[in-house]
Amino acid sequence: MTTSQEQFLPSPPSPSPTIIHHPLPTLHPISPPQIVHPAVGGAHYSGTHSWLRSHRRTSSDGQPSRATQSPEDELTSRQRIMNDLMELYCCRPSLEIFERIWRHDSIFEDPWVRCEGYDQYAPQWFVMPKLFSQSRTLSSRLMLSTPSPNRFIYSQSQEYTIRFIGKKKQVDSIIVVDLDENDRIIRLEDKWGGEDLPMHYGALLLRRVNARIASWLIKSASPLAPLGIEAALEARADPTFQPRPKIFDEFALTDRVALVSGGNRGLGLEMAIALCEAGARAVYCFDLPEEPSEEFIASRDYVSKLGNNSRLEYFSADVRNQELLWKKAEEIGDKEQRMDICIAAAGILKAHIDCLEYPEAQFREVMDVNTAGVLFTAQAAGRQMARFGRGGSIILIASMSGSITNRDHAWVSYNSSKSAVLQMARSMACELGVKKIRVNSLSPGHIYTQMTAAYVDKQPHLLDKWSSMNPLGRLGRPDELRGVVTWLASDASTFCTGSDIIVSGGHHSW
Repeated sequence: MTTSQEQFLPSPPSPSPTIIHHPLPTLHPISPPQIVHPAVGGAHYSGTHSWLRSHRRTSSDGQPSRATQSPEDELTSRQRIMNDLMELYCCRPSLEIFERIWRHDSIFEDPWVRCEGYDQYAPQWFVMPKLFSQSRTLSSRLMLSTPSPNRFIYSQSQEYTIRFIGKKKQVDSIIVVDLDENDRIIRLEDKWGGEDLPMHYGALLLRRVNARIASWLIKSASPLAPLGIEAALEARADPTFQPRPKIFDEFALTDRVALVSGGNRGLGLEMAIALCEAGARAVYCFDLPEEPSEEFIASRDYVSKLGNNSRLEYFSADVRNQELLWKKAEEIGDKEQRMDICIAAAGILKAHIDCLEYPEAQFREVMDVNTAGVLFTAQAAGRQMARFGRGGSIILIASMSGSITNRDHAWVSYNSSKSAVLQMARSMACELGVKKIRVNSLSPGHIYTQMTAAYVDKQPHLLDKWSSMNPLGRLGRPDELRGVVTWLASDASTFCTGSDIIVSGGHHSW
């Protein structure tokens, strides 16, 4: 019944791989002239036409190209890219690698797949840890590097251990890498055994279909995999596998950034602290007062002493000001370079007024704050989630009063506003799912906050009345929402969207 007063996961940095430079005796079937000569031929080698040349005219951000590198700088750049590619081949993918060396519109090909764009090529790498329990580079050797066209070719021998069955498979490849003028990959061809990739119609169609299958698989995969039964099966198949608990990792919010309305006190502030304790990098709270409350200041000091580098920030804003909220969220995005979580908790509750006599101005005020303000907050954060492409989680604080009517309480404006929030969450969830943004509503029951205290303290009989309306026989505490909001914000709830989570002590059960 009550409200407050007013988003592939990045992997941790991988250790630098070791490259062993020596000839590859296993590559004897490959005829080097057949590989190197077409590469030197620039735009004449298979698959390189005006498309590739047009991709090299500008940098990935559309800005003029940088000056030509010296030979030493060129080799250093090639080595850096090879190091990052080795991380991918060794089943250690991370978003940082893709942001660093790949373009969003890159093409990736091997005998099994032809991927066009990030949404297809990235899943190929992220799905590998699900297929292979281990992957190691046996050898790697740079064969050719040219500044114009901006390309290098290297040979690689990789050993994969197939998950669950433990069988090892060695793949020897010639890898052709085309770069734009910012040294970001625009095309990568992985030629197993040095053979040209199959290009006839049937094979090309199958490779394109396979690219989409991996994309579907990775959308269903946890970045923390293997988990549960899958981890147990791997532990039985691989004696070197070290089991460890991961359930708390699923709830972790490490390095994430959140926006919380109504965060000066009450439920909004309680939820903000929970996000910080779960590891969020920064939680930006806003509310109407120009200066934060004593509760907020104490909470900010508390968070600073947690030892996890989390920050609790405050700024003043009115949830009814859409333009201001969009601007503030954009500024946060510019500073933090991400937005992952939104909690729209700002809301107001007015005194009892007969529904037939309810004044227009007061009804609009409640709807503007409780409904329009929730939408504007969700928009502000959601726009930044879409901007950075990492997805996110939007949590709209509704109320059990949005799905039931509180007996003997004439709250037509409040109830109507919270009911609108329930449908808002479902509607936004359906629109934003394609962007990997989840939207859910959270409906608290009777929680003892500063807002409900205004009623209970003046009418003590309400404490017993409200308590008797749920099976637990009491009012809820603000801290009893910490767990559910952290669950909704985290990867522990990645298949939950468009849902309303009711935390009412069982009020709905009677």
